[in-house]
Amino acid sequence: MGGFFLKKKSSGRRPSKSVSAKRGNTTTNGSGRKYELIGLILLSFALISGIGLLGLNVGFVGFFFADIFRYLFGLGAFFAILIVLLISTQYITHHRGVQYTKKFFGVIGLFISLLAIWHHFVIPVGEEILPQSLSEGGGLLGGGVLFVLRSLRSRRCGHSIGHIRCRLDSPIDDMVVGIRLHENA
Repeated sequence: MGGFFLKKKSSGRRPSKSVSAKRGNTTTNGSGRKYELIGLILLSFALISGIGLLGLNVGFVGFFFADIFRYLFGLGAFFAILIVLLISTQYITHHRGVQYTKKFFGVIGLFISLLAIWHHFVIPVGEEILPQSLSEGGGLLGGGVLFVLRSLRSRRCGHSIGHIRCRLDSPIDDMVVGIRLHENA
């Protein structure tokens, strides 16, 4: 019982944390290499696709990946390849995946919106998702978003009257028309 009350005295100092614990890195060496390998695969994929988009000879695989980017993103294919390059450097340098934050989804939403806007100005109505128009416009992503938005508008407004009926169907436009009629009376 006498040894129960006798404790070993400490120096009052805590043992220091390891360097990886201080940095917040919870990955071990094996999983860090896994992220590096994923980053290297993405980097090679982006470089081969980018060189293929420039028209240089990268073989069948390079042209195949370049065509995928061209049809998915249209003229935004170079920006999409830049995003893949940035993601690959994130994997390689930080040994972790992409952090899905509000900023990440905001940039993706802005990119998709810009593709749809470009597609709206370049491609005529009714040809949004035709294969020959995808590479000049915003690709399948921008064309698909534009196609859905145009189909929602046409269901709401009807095809016969079109733009005039749409403008008067909105409650805000009804208020504006009512205010203008009241001012003229």
